[in-house]
Amino acid sequence: MITLHKKRFQELTIGELYELLRIRAEVFVVEQNCVYQDLDGDDQAAIHLWLTEGDKVVALARVCPAGTHMTEVSIGRVITTERGRGFGKQIMQAAIDAAQEYFGASTIDIEAQEYAKGFYEGVGFKQSSESFMLDGIPHIKMTWKKDPASGNVQQVFDELFETFKTKGYTAEDFEGGCALCGEANEFALDIIFDKVGEAFPCIEKFEQNSMTSKLYRLLFERFEKEENL
Repeated sequence: MITLHKKRFQELTIGELYELLRIRAEVFVVEQNCVYQDLDGDDQAAIHLWLTEGDKVVALARVCPAGTHMTEVSIGRVITTERGRGFGKQIMQAAIDAAQEYFGASTIDIEAQEYAKGFYEGVGFKQSSESFMLDGIPHIKMTWKKDPASGNVQQVFDELFETFKTKGYTAEDFEGGCALCGEANEFALDIIFDKVGEAFPCIEKFEQNSMTSKLYRLLFERFEKEENL
């Protein structure tokens, strides 16, 4: 089972902080053979996200508010320790959601290693600068902009939450928190997909699938949060 963790710096335990920093050093400093200052003073204001499978961290990222790491809200320190399993896309989507949830982001910037351009395009980013060198590695700035139509997503989410709550659903009915993990409640997915199609009839089917998966995960988080109150 894949679990998403999302915390402010002050909420991290010593063990969690150590593990996140250990993985960052292992990948960005040792694996990439790049001597640079990873502890840059931006972690304290950031939202830290990571995915675990059992006790193992399989992906991580951080979201920095505007005016800290970059002028706009930004996502960085993106790592997957288990490649080829879709965890990179999952952690990026969670980071985009967190950027909107915590910082009200309508624009998000990243400093992407140039070779990863295609990956970030796959989650909605577009190149917004020429290539430049950063810590000896070619990078490009990439930017994500919120779709104006997505302003209705919150309304759709609220309506879905009330529908499932009235039907007696709990977090257990959305076990796994992600429609991509192979443990999805097919009946719930059908309800969400139909609602998305009704609310956004003009978007492509793959976008409807993506939004359905996102709403499924958010419903799991909302039910879990309410049950822990």
